[in-house]
Amino acid sequence: MSNTALQVPNSIKLAVHCLWASVLISLCGVLVIFLDPDKNQEIMKHIHKAGNLGLVFVCFIVLIGLLLVIFLCSVVFDGIKDGKNWARIIYLVFCIYSLGFLLTPFKTPTSIFDVLVDLSAIASLGIKYYAVFLIFTSPGKEWFAKKPAIE
Repeated sequence: MSNTALQVPNSIKLAVHCLWASVLISLCGVLVIFLDPDKNQEIMKHIHKAGNLGLVFVCFIVLIGLLLVIFLCSVVFDGIKDGKNWARIIYLVFCIYSLGFLLTPFKTPTSIFDVLVDLSAIASLGIKYYAVFLIFTSPGKEWFAKKPAIE
């Protein structure tokens, strides 16, 4: 019997919404980097050296990367919603990996863009770890417990 036949607990629904919010906030933080005139000038110098083809290539790579991130998040988050234990383990590994970014010191902000990027990173990590808390504590953890097969 699949867990999808049962009603998804509210804590799991909230956790999945938090996970998507974390991804969205992270993507906004990345976009803010491109809005920073100082960083944007450096990026544009490198792209300008490659010409129009370089700009198209960079846009293509960014688009492919964004679609890949959204696809992988969809697979893992749907697995969490469906009660698949592999999905919450994979997400826990990602969270442990992202802990390394939390432990790296933030540089002194030199512009409002740096402050926004730092705030988005902190908010994203806070929401992400709250979702992990919901997934690994009751009633969320019961959602991932093995269910006996009904014959």
